[in-house]
Amino acid sequence: MGFTLQSILKRVPIVIAPIAGGALIVSLGVVKGVHVALVITLGLALLTMLLLSKVNVTVNALRTTGIVGVWRSFHTVLKRLLVSDSHY
Repeated sequence: MGFTLQSILKRVPIVIAPIAGGALIVSLGVVKGVHVALVITLGLALLTMLLLSKVNVTVNALRTTGIVGVWRSFHTVLKRLLVSDSHY
């Protein structure tokens, strides 16, 4: 479920941004459209930072594991999925 949600959240902006950016440029012109898009992007980044600052996740690790140990614990199909999705 976590990988599905992450995958969807990662791809939604990739689909929406070009359409929204093109609409801004068509309606406002190149310079003004890019400026408005930049302000929107900065606003969304600040909102994201604010929301993430409110998230508090406590982790009680029983033992520490390095990245190699985590990689080895993944199922082969999951490894293939992660490697194939790493081009972004």
